[in-house]
Amino acid sequence: EECFETLDKLKNFEKVYSVSLNDKDMAFKIYSQIVLEISMCLEFGLIEQGLKSAAKAEELLKTYGSKIVRGRILIVYYFLASFLFFTANYSKSSKWLSKILLFKTSDFSSDYQCYARLMNLIVHYELKNFDHLDYAMKSTYYFLRKRNKIYKYEQVIIKFMKRAVRVNTQAGLIDMFDEMKSELE
Repeated sequence: EECFETLDKLKNFEKVYSVSLNDKDMAFKIYSQIVLEISMCLEFGLIEQGLKSAAKAEELLKTYGSKIVRGRILIVYYFLASFLFFTANYSKSSKWLSKILLFKTSDFSSDYQCYARLMNLIVHYELKNFDHLDYAMKSTYYFLRKRNKIYKYEQVIIKFMKRAVRVNTQAGLIDMFDEMKSELE
């Protein structure tokens, strides 16, 4: 309940607190609103509300996106990509992931880029973009090596994505993903 109350206050900030926000404060409010709303929809499984929120966020970004601090805009893109990924809306998730992948890597963005690259592999697999998947796997592996640390879960995901493309049967895929799940656990 507190989450929804906070979100409502945030959405109606100017009315609730009788203030007028400057561009910088409005950009921070929009950033906070999008991240809170999308994360709530993910946490509570509010798919329909989340899809509406994602569409609203896209509209807000058209107006305020250029005013949001670069690091924060990356976070907004990540939350949108994640929500759409978890709702199996892979083509829209891919759009936001692509925006993340275009960011120049910094210490701050490195983790988001890593997660986006791994999600991107799964998105291309789900969309059956197998031609692009091979390139994406090489690019992801190169990115991880260049960062000088490859975690075990990253290796597992890449290894199994390479195998998944070659599996021809549903039973084979299920067995392979069961094995992957065990390795990840």
